Amino acid sequence: LIKEKFDFGGLGAAGGYTGVSASDGYSVSKGYGFSDTSKVENVTADGTGALSDAVRFITGSSAYTFNVDLPDGVYKITVTTGKVDSTSIYAEDYAQLLFMTGNNAVDSFTIPVTDGQLNIYATAGISGTPFSISALEIEQLSSDTVTKPTIWICGDSTTASYYNIADDEIHGWGQYLSNYVDTDKYDVRNISVDGIYAKQLVSLKLFNTIEHYGKSGDICILAAGITDYIPAYIKDKNNPDSSEYKTAITEMVRRAKAKGMTVYLTKQHTELSDCIKYPLLEKKWFGDVLEEIAKQEQAEILD
Repeated sequence: LIKEKFDFGGLGAAGGYTGVSASDGYSVSKGYGFSDTSKVENVTADGTGALSDAVRFITGSSAYTFNVDLPDGVYKITVTTGKVDSTSIYAEDYAQLLFMTGNNAVDSFTIPVTDGQLNIYATAGISGTPFSISALEIEQLSSDTVTKPTIWICGDSTTASYYNIADDEIHGWGQYLSNYVDTDKYDVRNISVDGIYAKQLVSLKLFNTIEHYGKSGDICILAAGITDYIPAYIKDKNNPDSSEYKTAITEMVRRAKAKGMTVYLTKQHTELSDCIKYPLLEKKWFGDVLEEIAKQEQAEILD
């Protein structure tokens, strides 16, 4: 099974890595390289060895990718960013890792390659910030092209992954679910972003990743609501408008179920101050709307 390690940037290759400069265009003879070298540039990073430099993608687009020829199969892809404020990673034109922050943020994802080539690129998480890749590791897990049953998490800050922050700062539970799952049997993929609305999970095409790779036997956990609720609450505290939220969640439920996935709608947890209220709250953050959707669409509820 194939294992590849690429060191991006102009300072040469660390031991055990293949060096890739921004000037290295793709060629069949090499089997790797950038599709357009005019859209990338070498930059420095603050790590050591392979992580001391990076390649910045000047334009984050599926038209300008780093390409690696690979036999069809399932692969674990590990990406380490350069020195960035917020970088998202796309592969095969679908969002894979979202809003990676700080110097040398690292994370992995598992995807099938079915056309003989991996196409990957970095783009901005927060709009207007630079985006780069410092190192890329590719490990073939199987020659099959069907991934293990996957638990997909799709939500906002309550489930999002956070990078380069202290243990006592904000974290989403989606980043840790794999610690409680038998990963020999299941993959866990987290498609969540801090501060996102449910409708943006649809309009920004983030849910497309789940729909594209999702299959019968997968689980889709939808966990959004706080970001949607607060502006609606400010507009009308007595009767916050839930129409956009309900439309977006319903659409994602239907699209997931159409791929054969089991869908769970997750009520958002309350705030610490709510724990001392009496009587305890029965609902918060559009929890009642989720109950309506679950009944209408025959989905499950996690309270």
